Amino acid sequence: MATSDQPDGWIQEGEIAKNEPVGEAGQLDAYNIIKSFGQCFDSGIVLLATKKSSQKADCSFFAVRKYNLEDCQKEICRFLKEIWLMRNLNHENLLACIDSFVIRHSLCIVTPLVDYGSALDLIQTHFINGFPEIVIAGILRDVLQALVYLHSKGYIHRSVKASHILISSKGQVLLTGLRDAYCIVEKGRWQTAVFDYPIDAEQNFCWLSPEVLQQNLRGYCEKSDIYSLGITACELANGIAPFVDLPSTQLLINKLNGPPPQIWDCTTVPPPEHRIILPNQPADSGVFDGVTACSNIDARLEAAYQRTFSRSFHRFTMLCVQLDPGLRPGSTQLLKHPFIQSIRKGSIANWLECLTCIPTIGKNAELESAAYSIPDDEDDQRFSEDSMTWDFYD
Repeated sequence: MATSDQPDGWIQEGEIAKNEPVGEAGQLDAYNIIKSFGQCFDSGIVLLATKKSSQKADCSFFAVRKYNLEDCQKEICRFLKEIWLMRNLNHENLLACIDSFVIRHSLCIVTPLVDYGSALDLIQTHFINGFPEIVIAGILRDVLQALVYLHSKGYIHRSVKASHILISSKGQVLLTGLRDAYCIVEKGRWQTAVFDYPIDAEQNFCWLSPEVLQQNLRGYCEKSDIYSLGITACELANGIAPFVDLPSTQLLINKLNGPPPQIWDCTTVPPPEHRIILPNQPADSGVFDGVTACSNIDARLEAAYQRTFSRSFHRFTMLCVQLDPGLRPGSTQLLKHPFIQSIRKGSIANWLECLTCIPTIGKNAELESAAYSIPDDEDDQRFSEDSMTWDFYD
């Protein structure tokens, strides 16, 4: 029996797969599939859809994530866990699951369409040198609100990064990637530290906190998400995540012994004549002693040298990436930080204006040719790599 310390939404170990309802293939008939517009995980595609029953005046779009279960059998429990969490955790800044069903060998998860895609998508297509500060403040405020909720329910997200932050044209920011979440409640009791190592840790090395990667006897807690938030702040500001091209061993050494990551502007980027750039070397934490050509580092540094971020943004980031988790504020404390307070609650227009010229995924969807059905597994090859331009659920 759970104690009074048990948070709402706590998952008893082993109960997810047993309790999670997955619909029948007949539910597929409720959707018109328009086109493929992205990829998810290692074996999935993202499809744009509408409901057949929708009126023309209310033609809402949905994203259908389709996974070939034969290609990811080891991940089935993680998918079921993600569906359970998306259905049972209810917050305006968390992506919700509308429907889920299995058709032949594929699992389909239906979610609302977040029509600007992920923050990483926007960086790669429109903000290669990073977002304006006001946009970053708006994004991080909503991500923090999602983390406050998750932490209050007893979960560590463990995968906060730009590709897991979705942005809508209405100014709504949604956090996704819950398949990596971990419950810090065991047998009804809150744990001060946990020791579980994320399954996909190698894909998140840049963002994971040092204490998660160290795996020592001290363990880690929800403060590890705050470190990931700080790395994400650097990613949103610089257009590239710190440590992104370092091999794993050197990455851990840099996180433990190197200077903390930082956002780049004229106060942190040295003038061109003082920069030391070594060709064919991996990118580092931001002290410019080595970068790869694929990072477009010269253009990014030049753009950074022409701008100035506020002192409160610099302080916010430095608080998040403290090596000692005890020195990092909690998510609730960070919501009161002057940098986050600079975006008042409900003030969407002042940062959304920076995105209004960007076309949304569903903007021209009504001009698409006749809708088609979700393809069978053997027909998945019709979606070429060229058509997969959005990467929502990395």
